[in-house]
This record gives sequence, structure tokens and C-alpha cells, in this order.
Amino acid sequence: METKQLTFQQELQRLGENAPYFQPNTAVYQYIHWLNEQVEHKDPKFISDYEPIVRRTEKDAPEKRPFLTVITRTQGKRPEMLRETLLCLSGQSDTDFEVLLIGHKLNEEQEQLVQEILHEQPPFFREKIRYLPLDHGNRTTPLNFGFAHAYGDYVAILDDDDLVFDNWVEDFHRAALETPDKIIHNYVLAQHWVTVASGDTIALRATDAHDSKYCKDFHLVSQLTNNLCPLMSFAFPTTYFKRLGILFDEDLTTTEDWDFAMRLSFLTGVTDVRNPSAIYRLWENAENSATEHDGQEWADNYMRIQDKFLHMPILLPQDAEKVYIRENTVIVTEPIRTTFKNKLRRYIPKPIWWLVKKTYRLFGGNKWLG
Repeated sequence: METKQLTFQQELQRLGENAPYFQPNTAVYQYIHWLNEQVEHKDPKFISDYEPIVRRTEKDAPEKRPFLTVITRTQGKRPEMLRETLLCLSGQSDTDFEVLLIGHKLNEEQEQLVQEILHEQPPFFREKIRYLPLDHGNRTTPLNFGFAHAYGDYVAILDDDDLVFDNWVEDFHRAALETPDKIIHNYVLAQHWVTVASGDTIALRATDAHDSKYCKDFHLVSQLTNNLCPLMSFAFPTTYFKRLGILFDEDLTTTEDWDFAMRLSFLTGVTDVRNPSAIYRLWENAENSATEHDGQEWADNYMRIQDKFLHMPILLPQDAEKVYIRENTVIVTEPIRTTFKNKLRRYIPKPIWWLVKKTYRLFGGNKWLG
């Protein structure tokens, strides 16, 4: 007799009917239900705006895909900064990458300037660059647009005013091979810079030594309240965008990178490389996101992100030995984790334990459940 295949939601309901400790109000049920929602229900904006692009991109993708797609947004307002950013990319020790240069809302003069910069690039590097114009949306839209067009297995985002060292792609690549399907996080140096005008020429120079405040491991709990990781410190697996439709929130006009990185980290976990690979330039006299948006706008975006976090189940990583949550301190040690795991195995039937482990690992969870 043929057995009818149950949907994931039906299986959850069946388990709840037979296991009083697996009811909708329990944390385990809510987490597994949330995972299922990520798989089965894509963002409507992804379906309407980006899934058609993803399908065309997959159809046109080269037989040998690059490891990394580098997305760089530009408005054509910072030509010297863009030149330096592209120069850094042209000197990478690992050349298994492509560059998506997205010209966002450029006027005719800005478009011409960007094209001139592209023609300045040496042939070996120019062939790595795909230029894509985009005439709508806010600063977040080019990121989704770029992800949808990416050929790479991973995507990294490098703004047109920052610098990377020659090991930037290489470090990401090595870590991705060791721990595939997780976000890769590398260390970044911070440094203050200024623009200096001399006639018609604009020069760029640092005003102090670099600061290592961003040379720290990704700490999920700390990151819930304060973004301590510049955007170019991450390389994101592309598949979660293309297969699950996890988008940058285009209603955010600032901190869109923090929001996206955190929501994705809840699914994938993060691998730290611990090797400085970039300089996050803090501009003292040049236009940037801090000068373009007022304090109220930053506060509104912050509260929108916090509200999201409050409504999402969060699984703490395996190596979180000490977790500080607001004023309270929760200590999570290996003996506590082991005791909890053993109790779960003792009281939860094998079929349910198998389902919990399978769902937990579906999105790259750690292996402490056994």
C-alpha cells in the first residue's frame, strides 16, 4: 500500500498531536515553523522584481562560474575614490571573481565619467567587470539588483570609496572551501581620510594611523544591538537570495547591510577569518551615508530592524560561552549544552529528534545536537 507523503506543515501538525511537548507555543516548534516559512514562502517583492532576473542570470551564466561576485554601487560622484577601489580589485592574489559595477541613477555627465574610468582599466581586469545601469530605488535597491545578476557562489559588497588588500578575495575563498554555505567574516581596519583639492585635481589622503576596532570576531548577541562589522568584511552565500528570496529591505534607507547580515546569519552561522583584509575609510569632509541622512532617519531605521529581531527566533551559536543580553547575563557553557542535549535525547522520541536535527542542519547549523 502506497504511503501518502505529508507536507512539512502537516508533519509538524502530526507531531504536535502526538507529542504534548511539541505544541505551537513551544520554542522548538516556533523555530522549526520559522525555518519552514523561510523555505516555502518567498518575499513577494523577490517574486515580482528579482526572481525573473535570477532565472535569466542562471540561464546566461558561464559554464565556469567565479567563486565571488563583487558588487560595487556608484553614483559617479566620487571618481577618484572609485579609481582607487577598482585598483585594489585589480591587484587581488586570487582572481576567481567578477565585478558588478552598478551605476545608480546617473545623469549623462556621471555616466560618461564612469565609462571613462572603465576604459582606463587594463584589459585583463576590464573583462571581469560587468557594468549595469539602474534608474530607480534607494541605496538598497542596487544590492538586490546585484545579487540577482550575480554569477558567483558568494557575493561581497565593496562601496566605491573603500579599499581592500590583495588578500581580500583569497581569504574569503579559502574560508568558503573550509566551511561552505556559511557567511564568511574577515577583519577590517578603520582609518580617517580627507579629500584635498588642488586646482581641478582632487587628492585623497589619510589623516591618522589605522584603527583595529573592527578586527574582532563576529559576535551574534553583540551584533543584535550594534553593528560592529563593515559591509566589506562579509562574503554572503548567493544561494539564500536566489533560492529562498532573502532580500535586503528596500524600505531601509540606512543600515540595510546590518539588517541583511543579521537575518542571514540566523540561518547560516558565520565563519571568522581573523586576518585584516580591507580599510573602511571614515571620510571627514566628503559626502557619505552619515551626512546624507539625518539622525531621525537613522533612529527610525534602527527601530525597524530591532522590531524584526524581536519577532524572529534566534539560535545561539555553539561557541557562545558567554552571552550578554541587555542588563542580564546568561552563561552558556559546554557542560550545560551537553546536559541539555542528553535530556532532549532521553525524553524526545527518535522520529522527532531526527526531524529537529535535520531541520536544524538544513541551513548550516552547527553539530552540537549530534
